[in-house]
Amino acid sequence: RRRCKLAVQTAGGDANLRANCDDAMTASLRDRLLSIAADADLVERFVSCFPGYAVVPNPRCGLWYCRSSDPLIQVYFQSKDGHVQTRGFSLRRLNVTLVDAACRYKGCVLVDSTHNVRKRMPDSFSRTVPIWCAVLNRAVKRLADSAHPAAGPSWDTALHTPRCSVSAQDHADTEDVLDVLVDVLLSTSDDKVQSLLLSRIARPLLPMWAVVGEELPELADTETSHWPVVCLTASPFTASAVAPSGFTYVKGAGDDHETWSCGLEPEAFWASRAALLEAAGDPDTLEAFDCAVKDAVRRSAELPKGGLCRVGAHPVLLGSLEAVYGMSWLPLVGGPKKAAMILLTLEDDSSARARLDSAALDVCVIKTPSGKQAKGSIEETFQKSLDFASEHLAAGRSVVVACEDGRNLSAAVVLSLLVKMESNASGAPVDKNMTAKVGAALAAECPGVHIGRSLIVAVNRFFISTRFKEDARRAAVERKALD
Repeated sequence: RRRCKLAVQTAGGDANLRANCDDAMTASLRDRLLSIAADADLVERFVSCFPGYAVVPNPRCGLWYCRSSDPLIQVYFQSKDGHVQTRGFSLRRLNVTLVDAACRYKGCVLVDSTHNVRKRMPDSFSRTVPIWCAVLNRAVKRLADSAHPAAGPSWDTALHTPRCSVSAQDHADTEDVLDVLVDVLLSTSDDKVQSLLLSRIARPLLPMWAVVGEELPELADTETSHWPVVCLTASPFTASAVAPSGFTYVKGAGDDHETWSCGLEPEAFWASRAALLEAAGDPDTLEAFDCAVKDAVRRSAELPKGGLCRVGAHPVLLGSLEAVYGMSWLPLVGGPKKAAMILLTLEDDSSARARLDSAALDVCVIKTPSGKQAKGSIEETFQKSLDFASEHLAAGRSVVVACEDGRNLSAAVVLSLLVKMESNASGAPVDKNMTAKVGAALAAECPGVHIGRSLIVAVNRFFISTRFKEDARRAAVERKALD
């Protein structure tokens, strides 16, 4: 295991790899899928050297190269969080489930890739994950009192970065901002998040790096003192082609799949992998390959989109439209008379209601256009949702909020609802700090949600504009009374 080496067959050297991958955006779909399959085989062989570790793909690219060993572990490490211009720690991407996985499995293997031929690994691995590990380690150290056995004098709070990708100056500059990031995390997260981190991180998190086709990282001295987070880059850095299969190899072929996949998603690729690769194996039967791709894209629409997530102790659930149309969640809330539902959908009112099996359920259908049209209606969506939810929560009912994927727009609506509840409970006006704090708690309780930055901004703008409107209305009433 320690000295195991994974070889990849090469033909033509590094120069060909650079030429092939510089043209990656125009590579054929067939070449990309066969390249992904070749890399996925190497990933599977690599992972077998770490028995017992959790295997976790980093969306979106990593999803093409492996399946998660535990579907409940959902993470998202974004490259830009670690870029030199930002060097941030995202409260919307706490990745608490990876902490749980490290605790349960004593280590994990993260899988991702990059099509950039100048980089050995993606920035999410060389920069974002190291910052995440160091900030959480330092936060636990700061939270722990002298009686806590985990955070003793030997507790590792250092920043660990790969020397092949991060310069000494860049490392030092990043280390300088870590304590500031810890301050932000602790000042904006609530007691629940802090106690969760303190109770789960019993050993420091240690990032390590590996690239398929190269030597494995040495773990002998770390497994007893740390929880390793092995960052595995799925595409070899120096290989140019997998010659025996007769196709042009594309490094990091799974990257930015919206630009090349023709609607094919990673889940559909894995569900139809055998048929796709069989059709792609013969370059002379492209028509059969096209049919296999169209069939896989059609099947992708039939794949489950996930279930419902209860938001902590709140009587609020969020999820996908597919999950709520099944109505299997009703026993969780005590039946249709004890729940109300907000549907954020492209369908009109009658079509959406027709897909529900229970006429006794009180439903608010909000037609939400896609693209640029959605921006103009987002404040109206928030207002309608809050009015409807507030009425039913006051009556003691649970509220279910659903959108197409159950992770973005519905989560933003739930965030606005939780922010309003927090503001009412505390008596404090809504500001960015309150939104960030509530958002961090939501991310910890429902790890699958990924609220886009534009929606976070829209939530803040909605409450600021609402406050201005209320102030103006109050001032008008006072003026009228004086007159």
